[in-house]
Amino acid sequence: MAKLYRKTIGEGDINKVKHQRNLQILNQFPTFTKEAAIQINNVLHRLEIFKFESDEMKLTVSTMDRVQTLSLNIHIETLKDAINKLHMYQQRFDGRINEANQV
Repeated sequence: MAKLYRKTIGEGDINKVKHQRNLQILNQFPTFTKEAAIQINNVLHRLEIFKFESDEMKLTVSTMDRVQTLSLNIHIETLKDAINKLHMYQQRFDGRINEANQV
């Protein structure tokens, strides 16, 4: 009866082995929590990237939808305005090059 008591409840080897295993697991807990924090931050970063990409895609789709509903005349006017701006920027650039060459 004393032997059974020592093996199950008392100071037997089983309790010592269990205690040593528990200590090993508890000693690894700080490493586990650090790794878990790193992985959670990684997931949060991926979710932020996904949100940014989905917002960009939503903006692109809405822009494409808006462009498809515009009439042809509005497209032509937009292109003409863009060409006029390009000519204006080219003239400014040429003027600055001429000023730089004269100095």
